[in-house]
Amino acid sequence: MIRTEKMMPLIWAAACIMILLSVFSMAAGAVTVSVTDESGLREALSFAETDGGGIVTITGSFEINDSIFIPDNCILVINKDCKIKNFGEMINAGTIKNHGGIGNEGEITNSGTLRNHGGIRNDGEMTNSGTLRNNGGIANAGTIQNDGMIENDAGIVNSGPIVNNGMIENNGGIVNAGSVVNNGTIKSSGGIVNAGPFANEGTVENDGGIINAGSVTSNGTITGPSLTAGGFVKTFLSVLFKVLLR
Repeated sequence: MIRTEKMMPLIWAAACIMILLSVFSMAAGAVTVSVTDESGLREALSFAETDGGGIVTITGSFEINDSIFIPDNCILVINKDCKIKNFGEMINAGTIKNHGGIGNEGEITNSGTLRNHGGIRNDGEMTNSGTLRNNGGIANAGTIQNDGMIENDAGIVNSGPIVNNGMIENNGGIVNAGSVVNNGTIKSSGGIVNAGPFANEGTVENDGGIINAGSVTSNGTITGPSLTAGGFVKTFLSVLFKVLLR
């Protein structure tokens, strides 16, 4: 018979080996890295893509002047107080979690998930065929085309064209002094202030409030209450946009 005290070292050794194997199996194919510049971001995303995915965290502020691809097995996190400014092309097939700032003067194409808890200012082109969840602020002076889902729980300020071919769920606030073309569905339980042209060829389900000082044309369906205001709203919004989008 083998005595218990002699077995204890073997038991502990076996337990340690099992723990190490478990850790290595969890770590295999998962990259976790922080980057502070464009070249580091590109290298980290390329490495993560070929190594089974992972999390890449931006801990600095820098510009992107070339093409950046976030693969479907990667999560890109932008830390609070960090900002990237895109002059090139950002293609996201994975997940972007923005807690800082994104400035776009190039092209952003999202077929994955973009979760905004910070700020996004778009002066270029944004195309969404995935999911864009806004819990921060989006200011658009460029072009936004939505072929997927936009979930707005905070604020969107628009002075450029927005074309919706998919679904917009508005639980926060949307202020439009640009143009909106809706070919899909807009469900709003929040507030919409419109001072520009709004063309509806789809469906607008309004359970919140719409203040309209612009023009609305509809060959589709608009349900719910609406309110038409006068020149005061236009004057107020013109001042608001000069401040927010300067």
